[in-house]
Amino acid sequence: TLGPPMVSVARQKEDEEESARTSNQVEVAAGQDTPTEARGFDALMDRYSLHHYIVRHGATLRTTPEFLSFERKYASSWGAIEGLNLRLEDLLRAFGVPLAVVDGQRLAALASDALALIDDNALLSCFVNADEVARCMRLPDQQLAEREEEARVEIAANTVQKRARAFLGRRRAAWQRCEAEAAARIVRGWRSRQNLRDLRARLARDRAE
Repeated sequence: TLGPPMVSVARQKEDEEESARTSNQVEVAAGQDTPTEARGFDALMDRYSLHHYIVRHGATLRTTPEFLSFERKYASSWGAIEGLNLRLEDLLRAFGVPLAVVDGQRLAALASDALALIDDNALLSCFVNADEVARCMRLPDQQLAEREEEARVEIAANTVQKRARAFLGRRRAAWQRCEAEAAARIVRGWRSRQNLRDLRARLARDRAE
């Protein structure tokens, strides 16, 4: 009498184990779709992305898809590229540039050119928004040229002011001389007429006597 219940219990246990295995297989299969899709997206990014990434306040945003794809694509030469990227960050921090967009492909080409002269102007060419960066940042030679130009303008302005003041001073002095001469002539004429009137009065008195 105990045989059928024991067989039933054993069969139920086997069914539960089979159901659990099936469920696990379904979950594993469902979980494999995401890595596959992620690998497909990464491959498309590596192939078609322009690899333009952002540097904010001198710090590269390293978790963006563009930068991660850039790092994957140029992994074989990443050491030289990372060295130039650190120089870009130092340059942007030195001049207080708040936001820059880097052309990763241009940076990789510059890093791979062993004969390239990599100065600040060369680094500036790696920015997609180079015009905006240039407005925030002034290179030393540009700063010197601007200071020299400002000095020349100031000297010219001072020279014009000095000459203008000298001209106005000479004109004012000439006008004052003219006024003084005119006043002197008026006084001399008045005195001459007064002397003539006095002379005529004396002559008239002498005749009357």
